[in-house]
Amino acid sequence: MSELSEARRAVLRSVCETVVPSIPHEPDPTGLWGRSATDMGADQGIEQVFGQLPEEQFAGMMELLDGLDQQGFTRLSQPSREQVLRNVAMVGPEAAAGTSTLIGLTLFITYGAPDPETGQTPNWQAFAYPGPSAPPTAVEKTIEPITPDGDELTLEADVCIVGSGAGGGVIAGTLARAGLKVCVVEAAGYFNESDFNQLELPPTRTCTGAAVPTRPRTSTSRCTPARASAAER
Repeated sequence: MSELSEARRAVLRSVCETVVPSIPHEPDPTGLWGRSATDMGADQGIEQVFGQLPEEQFAGMMELLDGLDQQGFTRLSQPSREQVLRNVAMVGPEAAAGTSTLIGLTLFITYGAPDPETGQTPNWQAFAYPGPSAPPTAVEKTIEPITPDGDELTLEADVCIVGSGAGGGVIAGTLARAGLKVCVVEAAGYFNESDFNQLELPPTRTCTGAAVPTRPRTSTSRCTPARASAAER
């Protein structure tokens, strides 16, 4: 997969600056208003994500950046860039999905990606968020997941629940305590309290297999691929 050209990088930086611009504001005791997305390395982080996309999705994002470049996106004013993004999102579902991805990643990295050396982001101070209060609790993993070794797998259960998130996990636990035999089908891995460190980006990457970067200035992200598994309990 090829790297971004300088023209595409320039458009990506402009998109990030459009979503989270530097805004003169007094007072600004924590620098939140004046800190733009590129100040937080959002453009570099998004480029990391691009590098992990399947070829077809990567090509689609490059087509979107090229289309913005053809409209002179980097030379437009802030209001004009905002309008262009709105217009592009109305072209069709693929354009809307691509635009939403750029905007979402920009916000996600700007406000959610901590520095790997400090575990903090300067934007947290403005929200009075101190960061993780304690290291993860060591909890034994008592479930033995069953990973299919082919296209088919037959399990017997009273209830089958697809997904073990906030809804599915609670339902599965409640039914199991009631004496039912419950099968939970989950595309990601097996995680419990030991795997969560009170940060947004790491669990997004590990639990969903999504290509999510760390803060790009001093580290390189790695994506944990999703895999099909079934846990019976």
